[in-house]
Amino acid sequence: MQAVGGNNATVDEHERSAIWKKRASDSIEHIFPQNPYSEQAWRSKMRDSAGNEQPLEPNVGRIGNLLLLPGALNSEAKIAPFGTKKGIYQRHSLRMIQEVCVEPDWTLKQIEERETRIAAWARARWYDI
Repeated sequence: MQAVGGNNATVDEHERSAIWKKRASDSIEHIFPQNPYSEQAWRSKMRDSAGNEQPLEPNVGRIGNLLLLPGALNSEAKIAPFGTKKGIYQRHSLRMIQEVCVEPDWTLKQIEERETRIAAWARARWYDI
């Protein structure tokens, strides 16, 4: 089994091929759920630094809130509380998952901070484009 994706990655060629054949919605996990409010643990987590509740729709699709995750784990995570999601995520060891799992909570602040890190990485990686 040949792993791709760097040190400690758990995506073998077969799994990678299967992910690319699926629809994006099957493998893209929204860390902060798209429909979170039936789960008490997500309430009041979409607040800005001033404490004002922000709209869900423009924030949950932000790159800082998305993870590539195998379909089975994505389905399992759904609207689970963040602590539960971290346990599910940790069964897959892509670096992008590891950086999310070190967070104690997942709120608008974490989405914004992760988005900033991803944008900085993209600018550095693709500086010549």
